[in-house]
Amino acid sequence: MKLPEPAPDLRTLISWDSGKLVSLLTSDEARKYVEKANQEYLHWEKAKYLTGSASFSPEELWFLIKLSRTANIKAIPLSDPKSNSFGFWLPDPVLKELHRYLARKQGEMQKAIAMLRNVPNLNYRQIALLQHAVKHAGAVYTIESHKNSHNVVRATARADLFDLVERGYLNKRKLTRRYSFETVPDVVRKLDLPPPTKKG
Repeated sequence: MKLPEPAPDLRTLISWDSGKLVSLLTSDEARKYVEKANQEYLHWEKAKYLTGSASFSPEELWFLIKLSRTANIKAIPLSDPKSNSFGFWLPDPVLKELHRYLARKQGEMQKAIAMLRNVPNLNYRQIALLQHAVKHAGAVYTIESHKNSHNVVRATARADLFDLVERGYLNKRKLTRRYSFETVPDVVRKLDLPPPTKKG
């Protein structure tokens, strides 16, 4: 994998005279390039090709880009071995896409939960498990946990889970002396399809 080209060291870019710095900070042309770089969240190796202007160099533009990003960084309680703190910044386009993604996933989740009412021959325990699984991706279930959640005997819990495996909603794995169960990756899509018929 190709490593990105190292960006210029900002410490070498801030030794300009104050007049040059003021002209950069007040340049409408530079501001437009900075906005474009941040909208696309460009790294140095691409940002350096943004400008063909004779008014400022790619390195000077990179200084402005980093300055704008640094002002919006949110600190997080982590640091490296040299005690340099970490932070993050999400540009507006990323936030908008994240909101769209979350709204879409929430809609899919609500639809999947509603579809459970239309799946025939599911008992209330199986519906409760699938509703929980849709809301908590990656959750793992066992015969013992299902038994305890619904206060049923082991044979009933086992029958519930193996039935969901047979229907294609859960995957089953053997862990030493017991089984674990988790939803198949496309369980939301499966719940939007006609329910699978039981074998036999």
